[in-house]
Amino acid sequence: MVREPATIVWSDSPEPPALTVLRRATASDIGRLQQNREMEDLAFKLARNKVRELTLPMKIVEAHYTFDR
Repeated sequence: MVREPATIVWSDSPEPPALTVLRRATASDIGRLQQNREMEDLAFKLARNKVRELTLPMKIVEAHYTFDR
């Protein structure tokens, strides 16, 4: 999905780009991305609190939600 207007990217690399554009992001897509960010923040805080509560020898560094959840 794309949120930004199209731009030309010049590259000297013979390899194809790592990502391809599937379609333009819709308002619904953008809403889902925002929801995912909020859920990631909540999941991160919950996991960090559980690690502290259980005194586990680990550190939570990130939480991710996939777009197609």
